[in-house]
Amino acid sequence: MDLIHEGKVKRVLQDPDSSERVIIEFTDSVTAGDGEKKEVFPGKGSLT
Repeated sequence: MDLIHEGKVKRVLQDPDSSERVIIEFTDSVTAGDGEKKEVFPGKGSLT
């Protein structure tokens, strides 16, 4: 999968099966104060 964009807490990847779709990957990170404060919360990036 090709990385299209990476931010502080998300990554956007090209779906290898379709050029019209993307995959958004969420991390367990949380940022505040324009990225000055960063914390990791295990499981935050999971979808249920």
